[in-house]
Amino acid sequence: MQPFKQQKNYLFEKIYIGGSFGFGNNENDFGNSGFKTAGRTTFYKFASDAKADGGFIRYDAELEWLKGPFDFTVEFIGTNWDNIIAGSESGELTAKGWYATVSYVLNGEDAQKSKPIKPFKNFDIKKGDWGAWQLLTRYEKFWTDEDLLDKNIAPGTDAVNAYTLGLTWWQMCI
Repeated sequence: MQPFKQQKNYLFEKIYIGGSFGFGNNENDFGNSGFKTAGRTTFYKFASDAKADGGFIRYDAELEWLKGPFDFTVEFIGTNWDNIIAGSESGELTAKGWYATVSYVLNGEDAQKSKPIKPFKNFDIKKGDWGAWQLLTRYEKFWTDEDLLDKNIAPGTDAVNAYTLGLTWWQMCI
């Protein structure tokens, strides 16, 4: 949803708000799957014979704000499984996480929602044009209850914080 889309040149014209909620039955093998940070570091991994056999609930909320070269995104995600089994043990799992990302296009091009940035000038070393450069930082936090960890259904940790700093180079493909 973009509530202020019709209000041109308004500070919050490009603010996007979204969310979802779902529930149902889950009968999946979780064996050797797990949770990873955005940087792909595994910090929670289910036992090789872990299976979900019961209900689940998922929910999330997201906000993204774009203003010229600036982009701010924050999202909260949660999931509850009511029966995860491995060997003779079973337990419940509640997993929650959130992240915030801030980015800025250093050349002044407008930040984009879910699409590439189009540079003012494409890369051309002879002309001294370098495309567009975007600096970003991200913080994320993830946490679970300890039920599955205590029962050895999933080794790992019940909480993780991750930080990312990045620089993206954009150029148009011709």
